[in-house]
Amino acid sequence: MINKNLIEESDSPYNSPVWVVPKKSDASEKQKWRIVIDFSKLNELSDQDAYPLPNIDDILSQLGNAKFFSALDLSSGFHQIPMDVTSKKYTAFSRPQEHFQYNRVLFGLKKRPSYIPTHDGHSTYLDDIIIFGSMIQQHNNNLAIVLQRLRELGLKIQPDKCEFLKPELEYLEHIITYEGIKSNPKKIKAVKKFKIPKNRTDVKSFLGLAGYYRKFVRNFSKIAKPLTDLTKKDTPFH
Repeated sequence: MINKNLIEESDSPYNSPVWVVPKKSDASEKQKWRIVIDFSKLNELSDQDAYPLPNIDDILSQLGNAKFFSALDLSSGFHQIPMDVTSKKYTAFSRPQEHFQYNRVLFGLKKRPSYIPTHDGHSTYLDDIIIFGSMIQQHNNNLAIVLQRLRELGLKIQPDKCEFLKPELEYLEHIITYEGIKSNPKKIKAVKKFKIPKNRTDVKSFLGLAGYYRKFVRNFSKIAKPLTDLTKKDTPFH
C-alpha cells in the first residue's frame, strides 16, 4: 500500500480500528486477504453526501434501443481518487509501532463520491461503466470516447473484469440485452431459496429482496399484500 502510494506515514491524532478480512475466493480458490478500516465512528461525525445515488431504473431506461454493450470495471475504483490534503488525517490507522493515513479515497467512507451522470452512449454507477449503441459503429465510437477520457484522467481498468461488444451482459443486478432489460437468474435464485419467514423482520427482508424486481411482476403489490400486512405491529403473525 505504501509502494502504491495509497497510504503514507502519519502523525495524525485520529485512529480507526484495522481489520484483516478474507476476500471472496477467485478461480484459483487461493485464499486472499485485504485490509479494512472501521470508519463507523468517523462516519457518525461526517455529513451525508447531499448528492443521492440515481434510481437504477432511470439508468436502465437510458439504454433505449441499444443492441451492443460493453462494461468497464475500474481497478480499485475509489483508490484512484486523490484524498483532499486537509482530510487525510481523519483516515489514520495503526499497526504496531507504525501510524498511517490514506492518500486516496477508500471504500467505507461516508463522504466518498457516489455518482457520475449519464451521458449519451455511456453511463457510470460508482465504479461500473457501461457503453452502448444501437449500431456497432455507434458503440465503438462511444467506447473510444470513454477510453480516451479514462486515459486523459489516468484512470485504470481491470481487463479481466471488462466485457466488450456483447449482445447482452450483467449490469446493476439485471441482464441487459438487445431485446430489453431482464431479471438476473442469480437474484431470482436467492428469492427461490429464501427460508420461510419466522417473524416480521424476515418478512421485511423477503419483501425487500423480491421487491427489487417488482417491475417484472404484474400486480406485485396485490400479490404481496398478505405479506405486507404481516409487517404491521397490530397484525397477529401467522
